[in-house]
Amino acid sequence: MTTTYSIIFYFIFSLLIFFVGLLGLVIAKKNNFILLISVEIMFIAVNINFIFTSLYLDDIFGMTMVIFLLAVSGGEIALGLAVFILLHRLRNITTSSLSINLKT
Repeated sequence: MTTTYSIIFYFIFSLLIFFVGLLGLVIAKKNNFILLISVEIMFIAVNINFIFTSLYLDDIFGMTMVIFLLAVSGGEIALGLAVFILLHRLRNITTSSLSINLKT
């Protein structure tokens, strides 16, 4: 027995995942790694929204946008982790409140 869900279910699912990422941004203000992961969760929610809208409208544009956003997201996570590693190695900074004062 197969069950089919309406497009509203997928929009609500995407919205809940987006709010989980937003909640992570609000709660973990001082942890850089959690902030980066929360932004990635929000990217995933937007990608889910694009995928199911593309399937519902029978259009390929949403799928191509997802591929582009995944490439941007991968670059962003690589750059963010590189910055975090450098901050930790050079100045032993792990919280975002201390990384504001990065004047040499």
